[in-house]
Amino acid sequence: MCTTLLCFMIVRNGFRSCHKKTVSEITAAFRQAVDEELKIQLDSVRIVSYSEETSSDSISYAEKNGWCDQDFLFLIDTNRILLDSLFRSKLTDLGMEIQAVVCCKHKERTTVSRSDSLFIRDALALEPIVYRMNRNAEDNIELQAFVQIPFGLVLKRMDSILPILLFYGLFVGILCGCYKWGIKKQNAVLPEEKIVEKKIIETKIIEKPVVTFVRSFSKDGTLPFGLQFDKKSGVLLYRDTSVTLSGQSLKLFTLLIDFQQPVITFQAIYSQVLGNALKGEQVGKTERDAVSAAVVRLRENLSPMPFIRIKSCRGVGYQLVISDPSIS
Repeated sequence: MCTTLLCFMIVRNGFRSCHKKTVSEITAAFRQAVDEELKIQLDSVRIVSYSEETSSDSISYAEKNGWCDQDFLFLIDTNRILLDSLFRSKLTDLGMEIQAVVCCKHKERTTVSRSDSLFIRDALALEPIVYRMNRNAEDNIELQAFVQIPFGLVLKRMDSILPILLFYGLFVGILCGCYKWGIKKQNAVLPEEKIVEKKIIETKIIEKPVVTFVRSFSKDGTLPFGLQFDKKSGVLLYRDTSVTLSGQSLKLFTLLIDFQQPVITFQAIYSQVLGNALKGEQVGKTERDAVSAAVVRLRENLSPMPFIRIKSCRGVGYQLVISDPSIS
């Protein structure tokens, strides 16, 4: 972050310095274009000439000559098309293919070398060149150029931009490489850490004693963990909690206790609990839905005793699971 901010500050300061230098070069090119225009237009023509001896006031003869020259140029080239062309030529010689326009303020009249008011509004105004015949501001003759300097042009003229970008790119590349290397190393170590963490967690878990299958049902109705169950009345009792089963729920619970296999099949429940004969060896969707409805009703009846569960064995059937109710 600090390196990025430092590079940004260096680039910004370098850009400002290069932009200022570019504006200075363009301003100098405009002044050269003004001087060259005078030589071309007034090489063999001189309407009025002032000398130091003929100057009767504090205004210098050079300033008066300049005013007279510009007044004449305005008359023969009001929009200063030649000055605009010379200025563009100077910019091309400097390797600056940019848009420019020349504005001439002659007394109370203003003309431009191209009719584009939006361009002048958005363009950069260079320092004007002012000619005065006397001390009255309304008699001033002012030449001013407007240019648009593209952002890319300034960047190309920055000598320091390439080393800075190379340094920043190298820094970012090293940073990304270190980050990827760290992630790769972390991923290599992570499985080992997960194994150790899993072992630690497994040692902290206290497993509940569970009876997943009751093979025989005692004559006095005693089930594991002090559960009492009467087949005839359908009363299931544990301490102060009792549940009374009847109908299909009683038949299904009794079958789960007496069944000789850990998992009771759909076929056994469908035939022995629901009392329906199977049309074939396979159990269809209709038969499965009927068995599932009977199991759901039994689970609802056993809800006061959450330590007794009927576990679904996908694709096979159901299993009776009894946990120790004294362990929460």
